[in-house]
This record gives sequence, C-alpha cells and structure tokens, in this order.
Amino acid sequence: MIGRSELIFTRTVEGRGILLKLRFQSLLHRNTGIEHLSKWTR
Repeated sequence: MIGRSELIFTRTVEGRGILLKLRFQSLLHRNTGIEHLSKWTR
C-alpha cells in the first residue's frame, strides 16, 4: 500500500530544486550516526 504522493516534473528549474531539497533531507535523516575514522597504514 502506498500512501499519499505527489508527482514532480524534474525537468523544470522548480522541480530540480524540489528534488535536490528532498535528497538532502533524506541524507540528513539516514546518516544520523556518521562517524569519522582516520587510519594510517604503511
């Protein structure tokens, strides 16, 4: 079952802006536990 949705045409400037905004929001919510690891090897 799919809930309420909205179709966005991404070939317009407005549509591209919405797409980029939503992609950024999904990255923020997905990677809440980002950890920085620095490892040196010889």
